[in-house]
Amino acid sequence: MAILTTGNTFVNGDQVTALKLNNAVNVATFASGAVDAVTTVLSGAGAVAVKDGGITAAKLATGVNGALFIGNGTGFTNTTLTAGTSIAVTNASGAITVGVADGGITAVKLETGSNGQLFIGNGTGFTKAALTAGSDMTITNGSGTITIAATAPSTLSSISAANTYAGTLNNDLVLGTGNGFAGVTLTVGKWLVTGSVTIRSSTGTTIRLIPVFWDGTTEYSCSTGIESADLSVRFSVPASAIITVASGTKAIVYKIKTNGGGETIDAGTTFGSSSVINAVRLTETP
Repeated sequence: MAILTTGNTFVNGDQVTALKLNNAVNVATFASGAVDAVTTVLSGAGAVAVKDGGITAAKLATGVNGALFIGNGTGFTNTTLTAGTSIAVTNASGAITVGVADGGITAVKLETGSNGQLFIGNGTGFTKAALTAGSDMTITNGSGTITIAATAPSTLSSISAANTYAGTLNNDLVLGTGNGFAGVTLTVGKWLVTGSVTIRSSTGTTIRLIPVFWDGTTEYSCSTGIESADLSVRFSVPASAIITVASGTKAIVYKIKTNGGGETIDAGTTFGSSSVINAVRLTETP
């Protein structure tokens, strides 16, 4: 099968001239026999071209696992990647894996952080930040160190100013801070709350009163209250309770509960003048 189509075809009797000889060669084009139609094809201008998809792995030089053709300035060199500092390259049959080498991420590869800062997940990535101390905790940040320690439990206390209440106590009476009585605001944690209220009745009947701690919704107390027929003295009635705050805060004041209806409070008496609330945050042992 011919591989060239000449630029001039001679027949018997043709006169041979320089132009015809030159055209026979210079104007010649490749014929279909010059290509295999698998790896090569004829272009529209009659030149030999590489067929699309014609260069298969079998047509390439043999390379070791992970080898690539890398430009060398004049052509290509069949070689593998070279791992730089902190990088690991793993070559396999038809695969190259590039990763961080063990111990490759050193302090000098990270951005600068202030003492005690960490990379903390933010939901989409990481934020460089320091730890925040919660209740009764301290955090001390040093160069390359973080020290976390527990502090002494928080203590809150409140002593009321003098105040008076006169009249018949038919319903429970809230002794609010707005009226000068004791009150504390508890934050998150478990608290031991203790205190006392001074109370007195002036009628000729037995006094029956119980102080409890009140947060506006729930009553807290293990007080037994006071019940006495001796109406000539004021009684300091103790109260105590364990109160847990799961979130936010709780404002704690006293509520006086009646243990029987119609308790009459002495007019002009400094009712609750020595009301006291003490709160100590409890440290729980795991």
